Amino acid sequence: MTLHYDPKLKDRFPANNSSSDIVLNERFAEWNGHIEENLISKNRFLNPIPKYETEEATELLRVCQEHVKENKRPIEADIVIILGHPLYLLLTHMDRVKTPLIRKEVDEYTNKLFTLLGKTPPHDRVGLVILETLHHYAAATSLLLELGLIDKVIFTLYDEGIPLDSSELEEFNDKVIFVGGNYNKRCLEYSIKEIKKIVNSEEQIWAIYDLILNAPKKNSKTLKPKRIYTGSKYSTDRYFPDTRVISLNEVMKRLYV
Repeated sequence: MTLHYDPKLKDRFPANNSSSDIVLNERFAEWNGHIEENLISKNRFLNPIPKYETEEATELLRVCQEHVKENKRPIEADIVIILGHPLYLLLTHMDRVKTPLIRKEVDEYTNKLFTLLGKTPPHDRVGLVILETLHHYAAATSLLLELGLIDKVIFTLYDEGIPLDSSELEEFNDKVIFVGGNYNKRCLEYSIKEIKKIVNSEEQIWAIYDLILNAPKKNSKTLKPKRIYTGSKYSTDRYFPDTRVISLNEVMKRLYV
């Protein structure tokens, strides 16, 4: 049976929870079962709890929000990288990776993601923010925040890219924003749509091509997007123009010199 998560992911983290292969942060070990259950891909219509309204999820959200407050740091830079659900595929949909080519693409994505996370830029130059679900945060993303590899986490609705509190994006209204994550034309599109609501100009937003994947489907031949959706309704501005799409390598050159 193919696992829904990548067991190699824990080798990229200082995983410290010996009681689970998927909940990597021992801080949340007492919720192992609840987190593991919610990381498994579900039929969204059978789980209409986008705001984590069950008793257990409500308590876990409270604890995770406190964890964010304890570990986040202010972002003073004029540039921010915002990644939406960057670990989603690796924790939830690996059982949908069916071909060697797609596995190669996933590995390339993972390598580039951790290249970014592992090379902390000057704090006065760029901030790093993750839009994340409650359960993916508790399982792994929380470790990134503890280690100072990212600056802030904004919780999103369950399996959706919309922040629980969209006002948390407002501090970035005058910043240059680079976006990435999972998935193109799905959660990421909704995250971008919310970001566009708070910026002074859409010209502030860039898409990092290497850090964006399409959702894996039964007959997927590739996860690399041909075009990156912006959340707009009209064909004229439905996609990022080529001039606003950038490689991770180019981002690194600009920000890490």
